[in-house]
Amino acid sequence: LKRSAELLRTKKYSVQEVAEMVGYNDIPTFRKHFVDFYGTTPSTFNSKEDTEDKNNR
Repeated sequence: LKRSAELLRTKKYSVQEVAEMVGYNDIPTFRKHFVDFYGTTPSTFNSKEDTEDKNNR
């Protein structure tokens, strides 16, 4: 899941692409595990990264 967060931060890949890249074939399972680990969905995680980047400028 840490690798998936790194990939999401690059903004180069969709959530589905990232899930597949880290070995998940089932997107709902990936989302559930991501939420359990990070406390937020992969999509929201990406949005938070955008907000934090803007606030740090």
